[in-house]
Amino acid sequence: MGRSHAASGWCIGLVAAPLLGLVHAPAVLLFAVTTAGFALLPDLDCDGSRASRSLGWFTGGISTGLQWLSARVYRWTRTPHDSHRQGTHRHLSHTVVFALVLGGTVTVGAATIGRWFVLAVLIFGVLLAEDALGKWKVPVPFVRADVSLVALAAIGSAVVLVATTSLATTLVAVGWWIGPAVAIGCVTHCLGDSPTRSGCPFLWPIPIRGRAWYEISLPRRFRFTTGREGGFELRVAYPAFLVAGVLLVPGVWSVLVAVVDHLVVATATASTTR
Repeated sequence: MGRSHAASGWCIGLVAAPLLGLVHAPAVLLFAVTTAGFALLPDLDCDGSRASRSLGWFTGGISTGLQWLSARVYRWTRTPHDSHRQGTHRHLSHTVVFALVLGGTVTVGAATIGRWFVLAVLIFGVLLAEDALGKWKVPVPFVRADVSLVALAAIGSAVVLVATTSLATTLVAVGWWIGPAVAIGCVTHCLGDSPTRSGCPFLWPIPIRGRAWYEISLPRRFRFTTGREGGFELRVAYPAFLVAGVLLVPGVWSVLVAVVDHLVVATATASTTR
């Protein structure tokens, strides 16, 4: 479900950025790339996930540590009504608490460590998003390689922001929203996992029906599977996120409306002159 998570994170980022006061297209796009990347991060609690394999030994090491922590938190907090399971995948990292703690930690890090910490978080998010959505590539003239649209969005946005100020000023300006972008990405992942057959215990540790790790999901008839067997995800959800992800880009909708209006007027004019 990696691509779907990243695509939904991109869409939510485009919607959330203006609500946080980001109005200029470069800042909005960079925010959306960050949420797209961190919408994959909760799956670091699984060895075989796209996020765990994305950066080799680096994300693999984070995955091992996160699984260890998740298993222990599950054992410490489970109730007699919770299942006796390992408590790794879809547990600690798939909760709103985890998203808020991680987002808060990034916010504190940005404020105390400074711009290089912000840059590291940005690069990590872009690399995660690039790994999931990098198949969408465009040829670059005079360059013997294809560049993904995600990379173009991130690099282009960063270049515009730096060109209007400076690298240091840009990273300081990014520092105030990088934490919320991380948290929003993680929460988006949890919401995306909820309609699946396994559900997602994202409201932990709020007890529901006596269980601290209650898997919240849709009624059984509306749940869907993921991966190669997930017809709804691959044929409906992911394409829908891709279309929405294009239409939500600042300026695209207004251009599309203007083109449609022009075509309608041209058609009407042509029919009246006949």
